[in-house]
Amino acid sequence: MPERPSGAADDPGDRPGTGRQPDPDQDAALIREAVSGMDSLSAERRRFLAGYAYVLARVARADGVMNESEVAVIEQAVIEAGDLQRAQGALVAALASSVHSLFGATEDYAFTREVARVSSPQQLQRLLRACVTVGVADGRLSAAERTELYEIGRELGVASEEVDAIRDQIDVDARRTPEKPVE
Repeated sequence: MPERPSGAADDPGDRPGTGRQPDPDQDAALIREAVSGMDSLSAERRRFLAGYAYVLARVARADGVMNESEVAVIEQAVIEAGDLQRAQGALVAALASSVHSLFGATEDYAFTREVARVSSPQQLQRLLRACVTVGVADGRLSAAERTELYEIGRELGVASEEVDAIRDQIDVDARRTPEKPVE
């Protein structure tokens, strides 16, 4: 999971979003369990979920800030798309976010086209809905997130009118207090 900038937590020892102290042994056990569960998935399924999470991270990072709300939406979307356990969804989301922060735009097209290649039309619709949900997780869809959303739609082979229809289905004008970034 992405870390908060220094000073973002009330207690620097708190785990972001949990209010509890980190336990390295418990964290290691959760990671081992999540990785073990991922090994039971086919290589194709793992690639799909990695690409799915990567595309969602593109939207979250489009405005330069990935906050806790966006991370939570990405994790939930990956859990639902892959029928994963919570720890597995968190692991996939964290890895995708890390890969995106390392490679950014250089890999965007390749990851997104691969997801398009292996996805059904229903999966693409679900992914675009999740992209919009990630974009509005902080209370608004920024111009940068909107631009990224349409770029993703184009790369997935989805017409801009269809992206508009998906946006219209989701309350893009939801107003919530934005959370602190976790990048």
